[in-house]
Amino acid sequence: MMRYPLRLLFFLFPVILSGQGNTQVADSLLNLLEKAEGKEKIEIMINLGVTLAKKDTAQGLPYLRQSLALAGNLHDTLNYILACYNIAGINLKLKDLKECEQYVQRSEYFTRDSGSCYYRYYLWLITGTVYMDEGYLDEAERYFRKIILHLPGDEQWAVRSMAYVWLAEIYQTRNQHREALDVLQKNNHLILSCFKRNDVVPVNRMLSYLENLGRYYTFHGFYAKAAENNRIILDSLSKFDLTDEERVYFRAKFFGHLARAYSKWGKFTEALMFHDSSAALFSKGIESLTGQSGLVVKQNIGGDWQINLANQLEGKATALAFTGRYDSSEANFRLSLNLRKVKNDLLGIADCYDGLGFQNQLQGDYLSAYHYFDSAFNLKQNYWNELKGKHTPPRGNQRFRTVSESMVETLLRIGNLYLEWNKSDMAVEQYRKALSLSRETGLRKGEAEAMSGMGDVFKSFNRLDSARIYYSSALEIFRETDILSETGNTYRKLGAFFLLLGRYDSAVQFLDDAMVIYRDLNLQREQAEAYIMLGNISLKKRDFQKARFNFEECLLIAGNTGILSLIMESHRGLSEVFSALHNTESAFEHYKAYISARDSVYSLDAKRLIHSLEVEHKTALKEQHIYLLQKENEIKQMQIGRSRNVVISLGGLLLLLFITAILFIRQERLKMGQKAILLQQKLLRSQMNPHFIFNSLTNIQSFIFSNKGDEAGRYLARFSKLLRNVLNNSREDEVSLQEEIETMENYLSLQQLRYTGKFDFSVGVAENVDPTEIRIPPMLAQPFIENAVEHGVKHKPAKGNIRVEFRMKDKYMECVVEDDGVGRTRAQEMEQAKSKGHKSLATSITSERLDALSRKYHHRFTLVITDLTDEWGGAAGTRAMFSFPFSK
Repeated sequence: MMRYPLRLLFFLFPVILSGQGNTQVADSLLNLLEKAEGKEKIEIMINLGVTLAKKDTAQGLPYLRQSLALAGNLHDTLNYILACYNIAGINLKLKDLKECEQYVQRSEYFTRDSGSCYYRYYLWLITGTVYMDEGYLDEAERYFRKIILHLPGDEQWAVRSMAYVWLAEIYQTRNQHREALDVLQKNNHLILSCFKRNDVVPVNRMLSYLENLGRYYTFHGFYAKAAENNRIILDSLSKFDLTDEERVYFRAKFFGHLARAYSKWGKFTEALMFHDSSAALFSKGIESLTGQSGLVVKQNIGGDWQINLANQLEGKATALAFTGRYDSSEANFRLSLNLRKVKNDLLGIADCYDGLGFQNQLQGDYLSAYHYFDSAFNLKQNYWNELKGKHTPPRGNQRFRTVSESMVETLLRIGNLYLEWNKSDMAVEQYRKALSLSRETGLRKGEAEAMSGMGDVFKSFNRLDSARIYYSSALEIFRETDILSETGNTYRKLGAFFLLLGRYDSAVQFLDDAMVIYRDLNLQREQAEAYIMLGNISLKKRDFQKARFNFEECLLIAGNTGILSLIMESHRGLSEVFSALHNTESAFEHYKAYISARDSVYSLDAKRLIHSLEVEHKTALKEQHIYLLQKENEIKQMQIGRSRNVVISLGGLLLLLFITAILFIRQERLKMGQKAILLQQKLLRSQMNPHFIFNSLTNIQSFIFSNKGDEAGRYLARFSKLLRNVLNNSREDEVSLQEEIETMENYLSLQQLRYTGKFDFSVGVAENVDPTEIRIPPMLAQPFIENAVEHGVKHKPAKGNIRVEFRMKDKYMECVVEDDGVGRTRAQEMEQAKSKGHKSLATSITSERLDALSRKYHHRFTLVITDLTDEWGGAAGTRAMFSFPFSK
C-alpha cells in the first residue's frame, strides 16, 4: 500500500522535538542516551526514534516503544502522550492511531486551555490521510471536517490548510465539484491572509497548495478565473519572504499556469508570451544552479527545474501548433522531449508524443499522428502496470487517477483522429475503450467526452437516434460535474444535430444555451461558431435582419482573433443577406471579401490535402514493396525446399516422380501467385491511370486560378476521397457494395466535371439488395466504367448517358455497365487515328482477374459484352454484364 511521505507529516509536529529545532545526528543522541536517566532519557529516546524513523521506520519504532513503556512506569504523562502520538504518526496504522486517539481524549493534557491541545488536531489529520490511503473516504472526510470545526478563525492555520487540501481531493474523487471549489477557495484565502514564514511551515508546500485552485478553474473551463487567480498569487509572492532562487522558481511556475489557462482559453498570443517568460526564468535558474558536471546541483525549492522547463516548452509547442506554426511547434516538442528523456520522465515523454501526434493531425498526416498517439498510450499503459505492480490503486488515489486521466485523454485523441480520418468504425473502438476506462476509474469527465465522441460517430453513420442519446448522456454528466466549457460545446453539437433534422426552433434553443455559457466564459471562437450556425438558421427562416446581426457578430469576433474560416463564412452569409435585401452593392463587397478569405483558406487546405495524399501514396508504395519482398522470400524458400526434395528423390524412381509432381504443383501455384501480384499491379494502374490523375490536378489548378473556389473545393474533396478509396481498396480482397458504389460515384462525378456537359450517369441497386451487407471483390466494374467514358460518350456529339446497376440473381450478384456512346468499333477507329498502336488493356486485365477469382472462389465469374444497336442497325453504345458470387 502506498503511504503518504513522512515529510508531509513531520513539518506539523514542532513540539515532538521539545523545541530543539533541527534534530541532532543519531550518533549524538545515542551517546546522550547512555548517560541519561528518568524523564531526560525518555525525551532522548523519543527524539532518537523520530530521527531514525525518517530514514527507516523499523529502526525508529523500537526506541519509541521503549520510551512509551518507560514513561508509563515513571507515570510521566506528557512524555507518554508524546511517545504514543509519534508511534501513531510514524507507524501509520489505524490500530495505533485509534489507541492514541482514545488516550488523547481521556487525558487532561489535551484540554483546549492546555498548550498541548493541538496534538489532537494533528492526530486527526494523520488519521484522515491514512483512511484516504486505505480508500475509506467517508471516514477521512469526517476527520478533516472535525479539524475545521474545532479550529475556527486563524488557529493552527497550516493544519486547517492541509484539511482543506485533502477535503478537496475527496470531493473531486466523488465528483462533488462545487464542494471542492468551495474548500479550495477557502484554502487560498486562508494561506494568503495567514502565512508567515518560519522553520515549521515549508513555503514551497503552501505555494503548491495555492496552485490547486487555478488548476481547478482551468480543468472546469473557468479560464478567466484561472488567469485572475494566478495573477493574484503572482502579485502576492512578496509577502512570502522568498529567497532569490525561490522567487525565480515560483514566478516561473505561476507564469506557466497563466500560460496554460490562456492556451485553453484560445488566447494563444498571451499563452506564448507567458510560456516564454516562464521558460526564460527556469533557464535562468538552471544556469545559476548548474555545476561543472552540467547537472543542477541544488533543487530544494519544490520541484525539478528541468522538468518545469520541459513543461513550458511543451505548452509553447501546443500553442504554436494551434496557430499553424508547425516547424516551430515540432522544434519545441523535440526540446521538451530531450529534457524529459534525460530525466527519465516517462509520463512527460508520453505527453510530448501526444503533442506531436496532435500537430501531425492538424497537418493532415494521420498515419504519423496515429503512431505518436499509439506510442504515448503504450508508455502510459506500461507506467500504469508498473505502478499497479508496486501499489494497490484505491479509486481515490491521486497518482493512479492522474495516469488514468492521461490514458483516457490519449484514447480520445486517437478516436478523434480516426473520426477526422473517415475511419468511423475504428473511432468507435477507441471511444469505447476510453468510456470503459473512465467508468472503471470514476473519471466522469472522460466518460462524458467519450460519449460525445460516440455521438459524433453515430451522427456520421446517420444513426441519429443513437447520436442524440449519446449527446444527451454527455450533456448530463457535463452539467453534473460543472464543466461549463464542455457543457456549452455539447449544447452546440445538439444545435447542429437539430439543424440537420430541420428542427430550427430546437436548434436555436440549444445554440442560445451554448451562447450564454460562451459569453460567461468569454470563449470567443466558440461564440463565433455559434453565431455562424444561428445566422444560417435565420437565413433558412428568411429572417434576414437577425441573420445579418449573427453574421456581423461572428465577423467582429473572427476578425479580432484572425480565424480565416469563420471570416470566410461570415462574409458569405452577409453576401446572401444583402442579396436577399436587394442591396447589391453591399452584397458584392461581402462576396469579394468572401472570395479573398476563401482563397486563403483553400490555399491552406490544399497544402494540407497534398501533404496528406503524399503521405498516403508513400505509405501505399511502402506496403506494396514489403508485400513483394515477402513474396520474393517465399520463392527463395520454395526453391530451397525444391532442391532438398530433388536430392531426396534420388532414392528411387517412384519417389522421384512423386516429389517431382509435388514440386510441379507448387511451382504452378507460385506462378499463379506471382501472376496475381502482377495482375493486382496492372489493375491498380488501370483503375487510376496517370492521364486521369494529371488531368484532375490540372483541373483543380485551373479552378483555383480562375477563382472558382466552390468547384475547386468540390473537386479536391472528391478527388482525395476517390484516391484514398482506390489505395485502400486495392489492398483488400473484399469491400462492401456501399463503398464500391461511393467510389464509382466519385469517379463519375470527377469525369463529369472534367467533361462538362458530355454525359449524365446513374448508379442503382435493386430493391432486394442491401449495399451495406453485401461484400464483393473491389473495382470489378471500374475498367468498364472508364471505357464507357473514354471510348463511349466522350466521342458522342450529343450528351450521353452511363448507367450502372447491381441486382441479385439466384446466389450471384449481377452488374451491368451500359452507355449510349459511339460503340466499340467506332471508338477503336477514332483512338487509332489519334494514337497509332494504342491498345486498351482494361478488358483483358479484367478478364484475367475474373479467371483468377473464379479459381479462388471455386465459382464461375462470367462476363458478357454486347454491342448495342438502334432500330436501323447502327451503333448505339455498349453493355458489359458480369455476374459473380458475394459474401455477407
